[in-house]
Amino acid sequence: MEKLSKEEKANIKAQKKAVKRERLKSRITEIDMLRGIAILLMVMDHIFYDLGFFMESFFTDYPDKFAFTAKLYDAAQFYWFNSWRVGVRYFVVFLFLALTGISCSFSRSNLKRGVKLLIFGLALTLVTYLLGVYMEDKDAIILFNIIHSIALSIICVWLIELITSNKWVFLALGVIFTGVGAYIYFVNPGCKYVRFGSMPFFELLFKQMIGMVEVGADNASFLFSGGQVFIGVFLGKLLYKERKSLIFKGDYKNNFLTFVGRNTLIIYLAHQVILPVIIGLILLIAGFKLAI
Repeated sequence: MEKLSKEEKANIKAQKKAVKRERLKSRITEIDMLRGIAILLMVMDHIFYDLGFFMESFFTDYPDKFAFTAKLYDAAQFYWFNSWRVGVRYFVVFLFLALTGISCSFSRSNLKRGVKLLIFGLALTLVTYLLGVYMEDKDAIILFNIIHSIALSIICVWLIELITSNKWVFLALGVIFTGVGAYIYFVNPGCKYVRFGSMPFFELLFKQMIGMVEVGADNASFLFSGGQVFIGVFLGKLLYKERKSLIFKGDYKNNFLTFVGRNTLIIYLAHQVILPVIIGLILLIAGFKLAI
């Protein structure tokens, strides 16, 4: 195989940079910045979960061995059960889902994006199921969480747009889905936690998708979450008809937040694995003992 000259390599590199610049020009700065903020807040939320719950189930002497771990554990517990966290969490999740919907409103590849995300979600389910088998704890599974919900929502957006792209249809569906999902989850019959395997698989999956039950390590209601994505599609069609930034004029602002916002899927999936591993390694080095 003939090797490329330095000049040819430089030309290829320049072409790739030009393509990247053109792609960035088509993006909207504030959407990526807000998405970056939302995913970073989710990462922070999961750090506290790992410190307050996850590590306790993996280490026999956590958090009692050292004073600093006890303080971290107490801070995580305080954060997790504080009432203001619940309100902030719902706002952050709505922001993330609505921004996902806004992105869907001017995407031409929603089917591809949705299927790709669904494959990631199914892989996450498989990995957590196998982890649960290894730990002899079936409730470690992530059966249906925000990834699965967003994937189905994006596919639904694609299906709906085969029929109509009317923004008011998406608003109506968003309000109905979110309202019904909230009613099922919070009011009647009210969501309850059940063990994985406590009922037939597809019945369990359906009840989790509509918000009647929670099962496993992480959960999301498709009705409640999907409705918020549809509302985001409405906002995108309403506010971004010309697909131009409403706040930042001129070129796309390429910074840390927009970088994070462009890579939310990778960051979301990676931090679910990387954060517990990093925290666990630190605890092992500090002398804590594994429970398994």
